[in-house]
Amino acid sequence: MANPTSQRLGYRLHKRQAFTLVELLVVIAIIGILVALLLPAIQAAREAARRSQCQNNLRQLGLALQNYHDAIGVFPYRQGGTGQSAPAEGGGGNNNAGSGFIVLLPFIEESSLYEQISSAGFGPAPWASNNANWVTNITTLLCPSDRRPTTINDSVYGQHHGATNYSFSGGDWIPADGYDPADREPRGMFGFRTNRRIADLHDGTSNTIAMSEHTFSQDARAKLGNLATGFSISGLRSNPSSCFGSLDSTGRTYSGGTSRRRGQGWPNGCPFFSGFNTIIPPNGPSCTPSNWGGNAGILPPNSRHPGGVNVVLADGAVRFVTDNIDTGDLTRATVNSGPSPYGIWGALGSIRGEETIGAY
Repeated sequence: MANPTSQRLGYRLHKRQAFTLVELLVVIAIIGILVALLLPAIQAAREAARRSQCQNNLRQLGLALQNYHDAIGVFPYRQGGTGQSAPAEGGGGNNNAGSGFIVLLPFIEESSLYEQISSAGFGPAPWASNNANWVTNITTLLCPSDRRPTTINDSVYGQHHGATNYSFSGGDWIPADGYDPADREPRGMFGFRTNRRIADLHDGTSNTIAMSEHTFSQDARAKLGNLATGFSISGLRSNPSSCFGSLDSTGRTYSGGTSRRRGQGWPNGCPFFSGFNTIIPPNGPSCTPSNWGGNAGILPPNSRHPGGVNVVLADGAVRFVTDNIDTGDLTRATVNSGPSPYGIWGALGSIRGEETIGAY
């Protein structure tokens, strides 16, 4: 006969194997706290990986620039190509609006695409969104930290096909527009049909920015990815700080008209699409005269990386430049020669300012 005491003890032990409701709630609360503590660290790790990939893309582009220079004897232009010889739209080929990315294709393992483009006379114009070559997306030209929107459908340029997160430096200078003859001699490395040599970089390849980043538009008013319109080039040249007036009180959103074409086509060499300048600091506002794609203006690089942007120097080195880099006096007018008025940031963009570059 079983002992009644042992039966009661076994019953109590058996019942004690289950959690109480209070215990379950405590466990759930602890898990929630741990997730809340770990999530920022996980997100930071993911962004670090994405930022590393962006840096690797720029490193590949920097190497491509070097290899192109070794093969051709000069760096590529930001904008140029086939068509009319005059600095204006028109003619055959790609209307002299092709970007430097086109000629760099063989140097970033895209020789097949380059052959298709060259066999078609490097045309048509890069805004022909129905051209299969122009709407090809190239992994090396896309930063995983930025999300390409699929809802923008520009009446001329179509959606964000053939997009790019990278662009060429024009230095601390604002040309009249992408086709302006003055853009043939920018203060920086790249311009309209401008082919620099290493010997032209008087400040040294390690002190000259070649390329950087820009973001896609996620919202029509957001500072990152869009351009404020309605500014005159002469006004921006005489006082670049006037571009900050395009922002509302939040400092993150434009208050007036905007364009959403930034980075919308890697084949397009116009400043809107493939250019930037080193005047206003990284992640600052962008200002242009109108929505026309050939416009120039204040075009700082920007990114989704917290605190700054990646750049690749003319020697192929990749650096992270913070938003608070020294920009000198932004109320001063742009200059055609001599030291940059825009601090270390402007000096890094110019090729022959002969400034002393400090820490950044």
